Amino acid sequence: MKINNKYIQYSLAFVGFLILLYYIWFRFIRTRLPREIPLQLTILSFFIICILCGIYIFIIYRYFKPKNMSSYMLEALQRLSKLYIPLYTLDNLLKSIQNLSSIQEFLLKTLSSFLYNRNLFTAFFSNDYKLYVTHSILPRIIFLILFIIDIFYFHQFYLIYICILLGIIPLIKSYIIYSIKQLLEKEILYIEKNFYIQVIEEEENEECSYVYLSLNKDEEDCVDIRNFLEVQVAGIKWAYTLYKYDCIETWYAREDYAKKHNIDLCPLMFFRPNSDEIARAISPKFYEMMPHMIHMQAFLESDRRIQVYESIKEINIIITFMYFICWFSILVMSIHTLNIVDLVELLTSTWINIEDPFSNVPLLHENET
Repeated sequence: MKINNKYIQYSLAFVGFLILLYYIWFRFIRTRLPREIPLQLTILSFFIICILCGIYIFIIYRYFKPKNMSSYMLEALQRLSKLYIPLYTLDNLLKSIQNLSSIQEFLLKTLSSFLYNRNLFTAFFSNDYKLYVTHSILPRIIFLILFIIDIFYFHQFYLIYICILLGIIPLIKSYIIYSIKQLLEKEILYIEKNFYIQVIEEEENEECSYVYLSLNKDEEDCVDIRNFLEVQVAGIKWAYTLYKYDCIETWYAREDYAKKHNIDLCPLMFFRPNSDEIARAISPKFYEMMPHMIHMQAFLESDRRIQVYESIKEINIIITFMYFICWFSILVMSIHTLNIVDLVELLTSTWINIEDPFSNVPLLHENET
């Protein structure tokens, strides 16, 4: 979401900073004393636990029924997503700072290339599977085991407070995926605007037949960047021979470079690819960007592919179900501490009208002033 008004942008970024600061302090920094179970439930904590249980039930339902959501559910999720606008605004504002943006881009590209060079994006030897389990499944399992021990053995929140920092690993992974998507989309748009991609034909062989069949060329023998990335990633996945490629700069790129460097385009109107000073000045950026883009696309594809594995889905269902059992058990063990009268008064003062079944006279109603 792009916000043009600077005052609104800075205000939302400040709110996002406060939210992030509070979350980090509340989740990872503040001193935590062991809390006994059963909890002393208030109306607020009762509803929070009920909402948590409802969310877990919904997630489990979606695992078994992964069909398209109804329009009402999509609308509700879109409204809830607006709560994240301050955080998105803060992230975009930080990325607009040149030095910070350059550092982040360097780290993301280095990470993608590091994982690629160690064959962690291939489907062989379950390398991608092991990577996903390490950063997304294992921390959740460890945390769940400690949570179960706390609830059913110690009857207090103790061990999870000691190992609370484990929860930061899936958060960091989610942010890395989000940032790579953003960076990759930005670079794809740049390539689409400035270059055409030409594939260097090589003798076709059996090992790369899948890759060749997946590539779509236009009338001028050029390929779309998104399709080309998908084909290269398929080659990485199955350890096929990847395409070699070349580039032709677009007229927009030539014109833009000529304007910035005061070059007259008239003598260069009819040009051959990579044969004049403009082509030689522009093309190195293409060859610098493409390997990193391929590695980032492989990272995203590997993460997406693993999530639909049946074994991963089963593990996620079990983990989610066990979290539901834990929180529902806490609710059952603590329900006797809830002041039922306060809860009933809250409900009857809002939208529930409890009537006598014989006389239709309200038994509980909001106090009149």
